[in-house]
Amino acid sequence: SAGTIVESARAHGVRALQLDARDLTLLDQLPQLEFLHLRSDGRADITPVRALGHLRGLVIDHDAGLRGTIDLSAHPHLLWLKLKLSGKGGAANVPKVLAGHPGILDLRIGEAPMTDLTDLARAFPNLRCLRIFGANRMRAVGEIGPWAASLERLSTVWAPLRTLDELERLHRLSFLGVTFGRMRDLEPLVGMTGMRYLSLLGTVPSLRPLVGHPGIRMARLSMPADEDLGPLATWPALVALIGQRWIAPGPGVPFLETHTQDHPLVAEWRAAAQTSEPLLTL
Repeated sequence: SAGTIVESARAHGVRALQLDARDLTLLDQLPQLEFLHLRSDGRADITPVRALGHLRGLVIDHDAGLRGTIDLSAHPHLLWLKLKLSGKGGAANVPKVLAGHPGILDLRIGEAPMTDLTDLARAFPNLRCLRIFGANRMRAVGEIGPWAASLERLSTVWAPLRTLDELERLHRLSFLGVTFGRMRDLEPLVGMTGMRYLSLLGTVPSLRPLVGHPGIRMARLSMPADEDLGPLATWPALVALIGQRWIAPGPGVPFLETHTQDHPLVAEWRAAAQTSEPLLTL
């Protein structure tokens, strides 16, 4: 019951809570929470979350979408945010999210309605990590100047990007993942010599623009349209690949799928991608 949860959390000084409930009014009684993971197969009203002024991390996994609205200004210490903007509830929260938060460093958004990343860059200017899962209107990167000196990891899944123009402005980007994009070419990545980890699954015309790239250390790849894997042999820093089913035998470096999950190179990739998912999970 709600009373039992509150009593136990208070008794044990709980600061992090995973809650699967449709009634969140009990949060009013837990102002000390710093990390909150909400799960529900229904549409719990998220409005009570505003009472948590000490939150540093917020994850909202509601299968049936959002009800109520978020207020990021109520959480001045927030660093980590994950939510899905699908349905009417998501649409109602888009302006609330785009009101922004200068302190958030890690943002993960599902079912994003944006056509590019311009509004997100303006709203969250200090991001270090951005993951977009599902953005069927997103065709371009947009104006991302605010992230030039901050963004280190960018990942999109089911966002049909046709161009990567503007990515070259991200001087600190070390990980780039584009899954199910429709890129015309990879020219914008040529000058991104600080990029160490690259994941490209989907429509990629050719890897030829990346011949001789000095920085790429690990890459997860499907077969490019021209079926030319020669550029991989020209990457001096390359130590491992992912995608054995598509691009084997490769240029003589190991495929991470052949290693155990505790292998140092597998651990390095997971840390770079900030994921615990299987290597080929999309």
